[in-house]
Amino acid sequence: FHYMYLPPTSEIRIEAAGNDVSYLLPARPLGKLRWFGVLFVGFSVLFVWGPATGILETIERLANTQQAGFEAVAFVSQLFFVVVGSFPAFLGLLAIFGRCRVDWRERRLSAAECLGPIRWRRRMPRETIRKFMVDFGREGENNKPVIDGPFARFGVLITEFERSKPRIVALGYPRDWLRALAEDLSIRVGASTIAVGAPTVEVVDASEHRPEL
Repeated sequence: FHYMYLPPTSEIRIEAAGNDVSYLLPARPLGKLRWFGVLFVGFSVLFVWGPATGILETIERLANTQQAGFEAVAFVSQLFFVVVGSFPAFLGLLAIFGRCRVDWRERRLSAAECLGPIRWRRRMPRETIRKFMVDFGREGENNKPVIDGPFARFGVLITEFERSKPRIVALGYPRDWLRALAEDLSIRVGASTIAVGAPTVEVVDASEHRPEL
């Protein structure tokens, strides 16, 4: 069987063994948009600075008191604020340095956001894949596609299944990258599930969403 591999100039690295394959995407090419990630990190640092300092002071008081009830409650409360306040920093670092990995292993699709040793894995249902769709990013308020501005060239790769709801595979990468990945992955999925065949690949056309002048 002949595989349609990604172009040699592609930024996506492939590790394949038989019909199993992993696509290793680089850090998102955001350019100046990475400064949004820096803002998230800065906000997080300001938010957790007070609670984090309080934790150190609470630990010191716990070591020097025999009535630790109140101090223990204060410690848990401060730790909660530190954990919650660190989440924007994680998102910011993920935007700046994070990478996406897409796996097709043992007839099951999965994806992971990777930040150093940290892995946030998104497992997909083990069922028939009907379609891969490369779409635009969507605005939160009205779910309209983003077709203008600095985010316009980035898209999202969505998988549609036979019974389960669609799942996001990768997002925040140029749509031509995601299309190449989807076309290559479709062929490999089809080779693994010969009776079902390869899923279709649909690319949302920008011209369909641009208002007429």
